Amino acid sequence: MPNVPSKILTKVIEYATFHTEQDKKEGDKKEEDTNFDTEFVKVDQATLFELILVRLANPLTLTSSLLSPPSSLPRKPENSR
Repeated sequence: MPNVPSKILTKVIEYATFHTEQDKKEGDKKEEDTNFDTEFVKVDQATLFELILVRLANPLTLTSSLLSPPSSLPRKPENSR
C-alpha cells in the first residue's frame, strides 16, 4: 500500500492476522473478538484517523468492524440530535 506509514501498516497486519487466526478457531469467539477490537482502537487520535483512512482507501484491508465504535465508547441515542 503506497503512502501508508509503517506504524499503520503494522497495525493493519496485526488486525488482519488476529482475525484470520480467529476465523480458523472453532467455538464462540465473539467475546475475544470484541475484546481485541476494543483494545485495538485504544490509540491516539492521529493513529485512529490513519487507520480509518486506510480502511476507506482500500475496503479489503480491514473488516467494517474497525469503523464501528467499540462498545466501550458511549453511544448517542438514535432520536437525539
